[in-house]
This record gives sequence, structure tokens and C-alpha cells, in this order.
Amino acid sequence: MSYHPPTTPCLSSQEMLDYTQGILSTQEQHRIEMHLLDCEFCADAIEGIVMMKNPNELLAIEEDLNFEIDVMTSHEENARSKVKVLFPWRIAAAFALIFVSTLTLWMVLPKKMYKN
Repeated sequence: MSYHPPTTPCLSSQEMLDYTQGILSTQEQHRIEMHLLDCEFCADAIEGIVMMKNPNELLAIEEDLNFEIDVMTSHEENARSKVKVLFPWRIAAAFALIFVSTLTLWMVLPKKMYKN
């Protein structure tokens, strides 16, 4: 089955819910039906809403899922920002370690080795 992008924007959850409950005007219902002919995603979503035991819970479920996604992505963003801050310090520490090691070897090794 091939994918054809819809010619109109996808439906909101509220529009889908109103459509399945039959509370839209004839004009709105026609607009949605024309969209459903082009958009498999929205057509599948409508089918899922029809199969729900309590479709009125759809908006609450959507809100809960969006909240959980926001929480999870905010933790990821915080973790990324900490890594960005620590990364330059690691580079600086590596250069300092190399510098100190080189200086120590230069001072510890006998100067005769350098003359040959």
C-alpha cells in the first residue's frame, strides 16, 4: 500500500471525536470525510476511536501521554546540556595532564639523554 500525503492538514483529536459522535455540521462532516479519503493516518485514528469503549476519554489520554513525553524529553534535554558543559572541561583536563606529564619527564630524565 502506498502513502499519499493528504491535501489538507490532519484532523485534531477534538475534530475526530466530534465526527465520531456525529455533532458536526453537514459542511464540517463533509470536509472531514474528504480528508479521510486522502489520509490513511486520520482514517485509522477514526477507526480506533470508534472501537474505544469510552471515546470521551480520548482527550484525557492524549493529555496524559503528552505530559509524560514532555517529562521524558525535558530529562533528556537536561542530560544533554550537562554533557555539553562537562565536555570542554574534559578536554582541558586532558591537555593539562599531557603538559604536566611532559614537564615531569623533562625534569626527571637526565639531561645527558637530550645531549646525545
